[in-house]
Amino acid sequence: MEFRGKAPDRGSGTKSPPTTGGDCLEKINNQNHTVESVSKITDDELTLINQYTRRNFTKNELYVFSVVLCDNEVDRDNEYFSVSALEKMTHLFVGKTGITDHNPSAENQTARIFQCTLEKDTLKKTTYGDTYCRLVAKAYIPVNEHTKPVIEMIESGIRKEVSVGCAVDEIYCNICHTNSRNAHCEHKKGHVYGGKLCCHVLENVSDAYEWSFVAVPSQRMAGVMKHYLHQNKNVEVNVESFIQDLKKGKCQSVDNKNIKVLLDYISELEKYSQFGKVY
Repeated sequence: MEFRGKAPDRGSGTKSPPTTGGDCLEKINNQNHTVESVSKITDDELTLINQYTRRNFTKNELYVFSVVLCDNEVDRDNEYFSVSALEKMTHLFVGKTGITDHNPSAENQTARIFQCTLEKDTLKKTTYGDTYCRLVAKAYIPVNEHTKPVIEMIESGIRKEVSVGCAVDEIYCNICHTNSRNAHCEHKKGHVYGGKLCCHVLENVSDAYEWSFVAVPSQRMAGVMKHYLHQNKNVEVNVESFIQDLKKGKCQSVDNKNIKVLLDYISELEKYSQFGKVY
């Protein structure tokens, strides 16, 4: 199953105009998954970056920025990454390319992560009272005529929301601790049981695919886009693609393990349709 976490609503912050390799732009992030700062390139960072280049670049040839990829706060789908999952992603996202709108084409590559760390804020708590943790990456872009418009979009704050694509092997109900990848439980996300809001905990991230700049993030935290495994091909297939195939008359089959994914998807659509009726 593939999860693509989406960025949340914007927070407030202060900034000072940056320049390539110059003064630092700091943006105080308030539950946003966005470009956080543009800063000077250190010697150690230059060494890390040049591990991914075919020739050694100088500091003046590179643009470096920090970005918050995801965290352990509950999102609008009532799901959240565990701290152990975030810790694992600090290694998985290093070297991963940044694209736009999750369009996996070579021409769409924008930046590359060269460093990733887990930051803990002991003064801030999540919905469940846990210490707030976030995955912060540093990425670089070569400075040339082709990339100058992208850099300008980042500096102006137009291109800042991000979304991540990763594979999650275990998804636990926080009420009964059932792994929804293997079994179905009676608890529904967003419902309250014994005074506790039901959520799914995303555990055991096995792979990181990419991270993307997105125009309109649909979730507060690192929300997800669900995919299911095709019964016969054992490959990941997008739910929306599955629906489009049905409209075209193409036959599809789904195993029992992934039926719940489709039912949850339909349930979400029904919920949003009710919002439309009210509006």
